[in-house]
Amino acid sequence: MNSRTIEPARTSASLQNLLREFFSASHNDAWPDMAAGGWEARVKPFVDQASSGANALIVLPWLRKATDEFVMYVIAPARADVVKTSLLITAFAGHSYIRDDSDSRPAVMDPDNPVERAVLEFCGPGVTFKLRTQDTRIDRSRLTDSLMRMQSTAASRPPRYWRVVKPTGRLLAEFDSALAAGGEQASADLLGQLQAKGGLDATNLAFLNIKRLNRLGRDADILSLPRLEDVVRQSPPAPVRDAILEAIYCTVIAEHLDAGEFDAALTALRWHNSDVRGLFDGEPRHRSAESSAVDVMVCILRADTERLARLRAFAVEDGHIAQLPGALTNEMATLLPSAASAQQSIADAASEVLAPESWLDLVQAASTDPSSFKTALEQETWIKWSSPAAADDQIAAVLDDLTRTAADRVWDAAGAFINALGADGTAPASATSFIGNALFCDRFGPGDLLALHALVNVVLRAGPKSDRYQQLLEDIGAECDRWVAVDRALIILDMVDSLIVAACPNEAARSAFAYRVLGPLAIHGSRLDDHTLGFARQLTTELNLGLQWTLADEPSLRATPDAENWRSSQASLLLYSLDEKVLARASERLQFEAPNVRLVLRSDHVGGPQLRQHVRNADAVVMVTRCATHAATGFISQHIAQDRIAYVEGAGSASVLQTAIAQIKKLTENVL
Repeated sequence: MNSRTIEPARTSASLQNLLREFFSASHNDAWPDMAAGGWEARVKPFVDQASSGANALIVLPWLRKATDEFVMYVIAPARADVVKTSLLITAFAGHSYIRDDSDSRPAVMDPDNPVERAVLEFCGPGVTFKLRTQDTRIDRSRLTDSLMRMQSTAASRPPRYWRVVKPTGRLLAEFDSALAAGGEQASADLLGQLQAKGGLDATNLAFLNIKRLNRLGRDADILSLPRLEDVVRQSPPAPVRDAILEAIYCTVIAEHLDAGEFDAALTALRWHNSDVRGLFDGEPRHRSAESSAVDVMVCILRADTERLARLRAFAVEDGHIAQLPGALTNEMATLLPSAASAQQSIADAASEVLAPESWLDLVQAASTDPSSFKTALEQETWIKWSSPAAADDQIAAVLDDLTRTAADRVWDAAGAFINALGADGTAPASATSFIGNALFCDRFGPGDLLALHALVNVVLRAGPKSDRYQQLLEDIGAECDRWVAVDRALIILDMVDSLIVAACPNEAARSAFAYRVLGPLAIHGSRLDDHTLGFARQLTTELNLGLQWTLADEPSLRATPDAENWRSSQASLLLYSLDEKVLARASERLQFEAPNVRLVLRSDHVGGPQLRQHVRNADAVVMVTRCATHAATGFISQHIAQDRIAYVEGAGSASVLQTAIAQIKKLTENVL
């Protein structure tokens, strides 16, 4: 275990000692002994700025005439400011004046070098940068001037205090993004904020809760909600209506239909105690297969052949007729021997379709018709549109040309965009534009960051070229001081891990980004738990970043033998995600942490006998809901107790690992 590095106290006396040793005539020709003459006019401003305070940003030039060597030393105000200092260096000097990209990271000081020994005594290791440029006089002059501006700007920058109150619309958009990106806890927190804010009535809060439970596959919880009948009578929007119908399908009739027992399914639905009559108003298009199945059975109970014909027509048009159980389609064929009425239903409905009718229409409506934009998202009419990939470049062009107001509004569609692409779809140009709008509009909330990670994965799946890859990471990394923090360690590790498992066209850009976002975590490594820290170290090693991760050295924080019992657990765990690479990475690390745990990895899109058997045999299920189908999550929830399901916050390897270990510890505590 590494001990925490103690930073030397910076005092006026220690600063003066640094300056005296640094500019000693015997080893620095930049301003020998700080005597009058020579380069005094160029060097003295740096010294004056450094002397303005014990925690100032320090920039000091070093010159050796005999060997024609020139280095600018930059000392961060404190260890916590290392990453910010690196960003400042890049902003003011960047690729234009710095010879080597590695200079934008802290250098290792040589204690045998008298100049660097003085630096170590003043500030300790890991906070000093050594910047070198080309050997021409003009390049050295430009580097010196740029760093003088940097130091002056840093000294004059006032402190900023932020307290942002998010409007209801923004919280709703972040809630949708969190759901789409698999943020179980983030969506719960946002729902709590919306309730506390008071901007929504009880009915709308119930709608949001139902959408969330549906995403998690918690169908039984939906049907057990108090006053559910009152919610149904409020004419819920299409996504809420479908969520309730899907819950009825999975909990009441699915097993009967899967077994070919149509009459038993009909009886179960007839005796089901929920009043669902209000869920069948309006046009039966843009429906999931599960909700359509319930609608079909209600039509059969009511002998409503006209609506039944329309349902079959749209099931054919939407392409999910094959997803309906055979017992149901056989009964439909018996009641509706002719397809003529179905074709007429499609023709009749064609004139009823309202704009927008495509993803391109939707993003255009963000600026031209906000009302229809909002309606399309609320009703989820995008579900049956062609994938955004079909018009990727055109969508990106519109997104890039939006005003700030429209760009802020269009982020409301980010969750829908992620869902529309699913686990494997790719639309790199429009995903990049969505990311650009998020950065432009300061979207850095927990749900926003989960969506941002999902969008980055969309771009990575397309295999971007080197320049686009670099630009994307530079854009996100440039704002890292706005969103990188210890309490967001998992999303940061997930994002870096995604870069490792994806194809990498530019290793330098990947390393630079990883260093930017992992650097602040390394400084506060003592605040991370052991397994998160272990995974962070693994990523650091794989990318050869050279970051030093430390553990807390207080006796109260050291692990005791009893606290480590989980490592010898023999629990059986099922890990579910549609991203098989994430499961492989997480399981590899989990086997290292707890080698006796029995793991089953599943990526099913629908339920089946094999998945049912694995679920029933598992002590617990760790479930990633991002882009997962309700057919799979609902199926899993039906075959294991709810308290044995752990939902992953996000969708990356670090989040899966964290959730799995927490579940193993819970199982171990219950055994003990």
